[in-house]
Amino acid sequence: MHIITAYLMDSQFKKKLKGVKAEQCLFAFLLILVLFLTYLNVTGTYKISLRGEGPIIVHESKIIDLREMTLRQKISQMLILFGQEHNLNDVRLLNPGGVYVGAISADPQGFKDASYRLQENKSVPFFIVTDMEGCINPFSAFRTFKAFKDINTTEEAYQAGLEEGQLMNELGFNLNFAPVVDLEDYIWKCRSFNSGPVDVAEKAEAYIKGMHESDVLVTIKHYPGKTLLANDPHKEILRTEIEDRDVYPFEYLSKKADAVMPSHQITGGVVDTDGKPADVSNSALNTLRKDFNGLIITDDIQMLGLKKFYGNDAEMYIDLFNTDNDMIIFMTNDLPKVDQMVSIIEQAVKDGKIDEKRIDRSVIKILTAKGYTVL
Repeated sequence: MHIITAYLMDSQFKKKLKGVKAEQCLFAFLLILVLFLTYLNVTGTYKISLRGEGPIIVHESKIIDLREMTLRQKISQMLILFGQEHNLNDVRLLNPGGVYVGAISADPQGFKDASYRLQENKSVPFFIVTDMEGCINPFSAFRTFKAFKDINTTEEAYQAGLEEGQLMNELGFNLNFAPVVDLEDYIWKCRSFNSGPVDVAEKAEAYIKGMHESDVLVTIKHYPGKTLLANDPHKEILRTEIEDRDVYPFEYLSKKADAVMPSHQITGGVVDTDGKPADVSNSALNTLRKDFNGLIITDDIQMLGLKKFYGNDAEMYIDLFNTDNDMIIFMTNDLPKVDQMVSIIEQAVKDGKIDEKRIDRSVIKILTAKGYTVL
């Protein structure tokens, strides 16, 4: 505000205004003032709306008492947010359980710096996550790998997991949204191993072994299969019939994978989602839980395959937390919207629409996966 006033009062500026109608000057001044105040209001609202709850209390021997966590801290631990160069500090403020980092740098040091900025002085570190699928590679500016479709043997799959895992670990990543165990990929044509169920399962097992030897957790996706066929779940609601062969890799890997990502598809057949997308279907997730005890992590809830199913976001949020999802991916640049989501879930728990014990179960699993003992 001081800058605008000083500029208008400057004698040189006054000379330039000679011959210009007073009404035009007034209009220009008011326009500048409105724009400036709008900027202050928007940025101020953005900062104020991000309600960080402070650090989670951690006792000796990495013990966390769930009773010492606020409800808001618990809900936030269940979120994986989108981290970019410009918003890392604000993402830290929201204290999510994980941060997804894509291709933010053309050199390794940029990723190392981002990881350090995120984790610095955190009482409970984030999962720092990306997708390593060969053809989709956030580090392609300085390192390339084979696409999954070009991996022909289990030995090659193990080596891919080992080398990719070593790079991820070096750059500060600890969770991979891979491998894809859908049997075919007709959309991107490179993200799956593109073979029969036994071959896909065995290659994925070898890939996971390499990742684990590099101290990186893995996520098999997209349950219950047939997600990468003719239509794109990023753009539309999908419906398909699931066969035994589609779910075989998930069953085979249920004791080996750290996490499973259910899709937004509505499915029938051997996995019936009761007319709902898989990640908001109690029927589908209960079937998954029969053999799998690890983390269930949704696909990005910004994808239209899920959003189009709902009339409003609040209803979608409550369904996501009411089903057996442990973590929810929210890839938005609108961080106040994330804060709003946490407030909606917080109120839903207080109103009895969501059982806090259900949230506690997921938080215990998340913190245990991070190496903590939860009381």
